[in-house]
Amino acid sequence: MTGVQPFPSGFRTDEINTDGATIHVRVGGEGPAVVMLHGFADTGDMWAPLATALAPRHTVVVPDLRGMGLSSHPESGYDKKTQGGDVARLLDAFSIQKADVVTHDIGNMVGYAFAAQYPDRVVRFVIMDAPLPGIGPWDEITRSPLLWHFNFRGPDVERLVKGRERIYLDRFWNELSADPRSIDEATRDHYAELYARPGAMRSAFNQFAAFAQDAIDNQAFAAKGKLTMPVLNRGIRPVPDLRGMGLSTATSPPGLPREPRSEPSGREPRPKAWRRKRLMRQRAISTLAVFAVFALIAGCAAPSTNVSGSGSGADGSALPANRDVAGTWQGSYWQLGMVYYADDADCTLQIKEDSTFIAKCTRSAVGTNNIAKSSSWSGHVVTTANGIVLKNNGGPWPSIVLRRHGDTMYATTLDPLVGATIEMEFEQSPHTTAGTGEK
Repeated sequence: MTGVQPFPSGFRTDEINTDGATIHVRVGGEGPAVVMLHGFADTGDMWAPLATALAPRHTVVVPDLRGMGLSSHPESGYDKKTQGGDVARLLDAFSIQKADVVTHDIGNMVGYAFAAQYPDRVVRFVIMDAPLPGIGPWDEITRSPLLWHFNFRGPDVERLVKGRERIYLDRFWNELSADPRSIDEATRDHYAELYARPGAMRSAFNQFAAFAQDAIDNQAFAAKGKLTMPVLNRGIRPVPDLRGMGLSTATSPPGLPREPRSEPSGREPRPKAWRRKRLMRQRAISTLAVFAVFALIAGCAAPSTNVSGSGSGADGSALPANRDVAGTWQGSYWQLGMVYYADDADCTLQIKEDSTFIAKCTRSAVGTNNIAKSSSWSGHVVTTANGIVLKNNGGPWPSIVLRRHGDTMYATTLDPLVGATIEMEFEQSPHTTAGTGEK
């Protein structure tokens, strides 16, 4: 099936007047309510597959956010605090007192503002793939070159994009999507047509323009305390700065198994031992009941055993030798969080017994606007309180923590530009022996 999946025939649409806006909303199903909030470059249409799965046991409420999709395009009210009020008015219109809230991207920000203002109306809260303005390393995030669109707005910018909405949106689908190939031409045309409606792109830009006010509001919300309902965080790993997001149980997601991809044209199939296990770390969330939306985020767990090794210990001195990690490792690269997923990358990590390392990654072409097609960095290996750490010599990340489990090596770091966790997964190369570092 190509194009946007329609909602089930039992769903109805309605137009609800809120604080200065008219919100287009889809409602269907029976049972405990679930509200689903979309992000930028999408509309509520993105939730149709999940709404279909949820409807037999849940009342599903799927709005288009203020100024997006088929909702109206008011001149103001794009701060997420006001839009949190929009969500409350929607629930009032359907006589719904409480709901699970499932959100993505800018929808996260609206969902958080709703939960912070109306905590008694949120049973459980699921957030995916975007941070909160003003919380954690927000200033660093906004300076990321990948996120230039945060400040891409104004009348002249609207004129520049007018008639080129598809081109502008292609950039998001090609560079910031998990897999650009999953968004087919019919789907792209569908959303581009909606964003080409009069006033639609101006409203979209206003969503970003409101981030400054959102940061102020979020800091005020967080100062009153964290949310108390169960929260499932899919996409932003629980690095220390992000644990303070005002979320009660922010955690890394259960593992997300992915369908195997065919090898790109021209590449020999990788040896089986080199293929990604497609496992991510899992932290139990016993307080979250299982319901159909979690099909997106259920799976297996990758162990997180810290590597132990020789050296002088936690003072950060160089390792004279470390036979536990020395060798050549081959694997894949991906970034969890805001930017992209790439399991099509060939990466090599060589750790030598002289306590130096060299790492290289090369991506295959995906989409039309690729980022980070290749990268390399080098440095030395030290022992710290966190275990074995790779210290870069002017590389893209200051340090990388290693964990080993059997024949698999996990290398994890925090990208300071986007506040997201980078993790590389490696298999021991069949052509080398750990402890030699040589082919």
